Amino acid sequence: MLEVKKGKNSIRVETSGVVLEWDFARGAQISRCDLKGHGAVHPVLTGGTAVPDFTAVVDGRQAKLSDTPVAVEYGRHDGECIVLTTKGRLGDAFQGEQRFEVFREGVVFCEFGIVLDEGKTVRVRDARMQFPLDILSARKFRASYLSRDPHVKQDVTCIHILPGHRINVERDEKVELDHLAADYGVSLGWEEARYFSNRIEMFIEASTSMGDEMLGQTRTIAGPKDGKWELCWRVAGGPEKVLKGSFLYRNRWVLLCGVARTEAGEGADPARRNSMMASRICHVLYPYVRLGDEWPESSMPVRQTFYQDAQVADGPPGLERIDEAAGLGVDTLILHQFWMANSGSNGEPAADYRVHDPAWLKAFVDHAHEKGMRVAPYTRGTERYMMFSDFFEEFFTRDRDGIYMDWSSPFALGFCKATSMHTSAYDWFMFVRTMRRRVGEQGFLIAHSHVPTYMAEGLFDGILSGEFSVLHSALLDSPEISSGYSLHGACGVNLISGNAPDRVVFSSQRAAGFAAGLGYGSHPFMEPGKPFK
Repeated sequence: MLEVKKGKNSIRVETSGVVLEWDFARGAQISRCDLKGHGAVHPVLTGGTAVPDFTAVVDGRQAKLSDTPVAVEYGRHDGECIVLTTKGRLGDAFQGEQRFEVFREGVVFCEFGIVLDEGKTVRVRDARMQFPLDILSARKFRASYLSRDPHVKQDVTCIHILPGHRINVERDEKVELDHLAADYGVSLGWEEARYFSNRIEMFIEASTSMGDEMLGQTRTIAGPKDGKWELCWRVAGGPEKVLKGSFLYRNRWVLLCGVARTEAGEGADPARRNSMMASRICHVLYPYVRLGDEWPESSMPVRQTFYQDAQVADGPPGLERIDEAAGLGVDTLILHQFWMANSGSNGEPAADYRVHDPAWLKAFVDHAHEKGMRVAPYTRGTERYMMFSDFFEEFFTRDRDGIYMDWSSPFALGFCKATSMHTSAYDWFMFVRTMRRRVGEQGFLIAHSHVPTYMAEGLFDGILSGEFSVLHSALLDSPEISSGYSLHGACGVNLISGNAPDRVVFSSQRAAGFAAGLGYGSHPFMEPGKPFK
């Protein structure tokens, strides 16, 4: 759903998850944002608020983008997206330029530029963008953010450099960071029926300041303020800066308004569609390391976790294992990375996405289809070149089967074109939309990542939460923390379970009841030499 109503000085865009309105007399800032839940609408911009309203003190006088009328040009307008470009003056010396792309999934991208006139010299301080949201009244509230500070995670294979993050920020807590936080999101719940019904996130691609410094005096401040919850990105703080034209500050910010994915079938709206609803999954986890003396085989680690012995590939599962799973009611199979000729190891080395045994894969998928099952192969979001391979088209069925994506994140630093300074949200979003077209509207996408965000996983039907020692106590202890971490306000949820020692608790009756009470599914593993249960 993407309904557009154009006015003389405004435009209103509605999806199945949000109603947004831009006011051209106020700098084309967003003046309305109504989150749509289950039979309810929740306005989060009140009291004449306009966001993010770039504001700066220029030559001692405050200049606000919302004080400036802008000229508007419309571009693409179809059932997927509408594009509008605006230009207007900011004070006496700057030109403000914005290019908005609004997608049917409730996602707004704004490529934003502030251009100082040629030959002009100005003094600038306290430049900021901010989102004051009227959300403190929500019955349930959990904030989370990704910082620019790298987080080093060690396992038996290597050191993984990941973005720093916090996932359990209370509504009354104030957070202050000395950089522009890449992503700040809040899971919200007003209804009694579920913990979270909506997710709203603010993302900024580059951590740069106005001035000569790359970081300069940037800062992120978030928390309660004047009766609202506010996120503020300061792009020029500290001492006054002298800027000389021509000068350009450019960045891209994103507003993501998610609604819980609770609909299935051909009539489901893409913003609410969950093609994994009530699925009974079996994750076929057979060893995949094939050793050799030359690259890439020579680079493959033979252990992936502290809980497993060295595991080397010794043949794929037989067709009888499909019958075993079918006898327990399984309707969805995920084939771990053993299906590839060289499956790689989290980008070191990279996977090849060539089928190791085409005859086996065809027979396995065909037999699963005969049993009424859907099948998804394992892929990685850090290896987006896999889109140029034809494995899905060759062996799987569009609008039935799906794709499972590990490392499902634009923030996987060190494994793709992302650093602590810059991450392209737009590239990731368009990549996942392309994935959706590949599997078809009724196919499915399921994601796994170390820290869920709407930006990373909001377009998927479901996410797989929990891995080894990651958040196990909280995932089965606090329903609110578990639901927030699992992106319950914008996605479907499955929990890891299986045979490894650290996952025993996830296979218990208590875990099954806990998950069922929150509307989660289970995601048990099938391993060689062990019965599936």
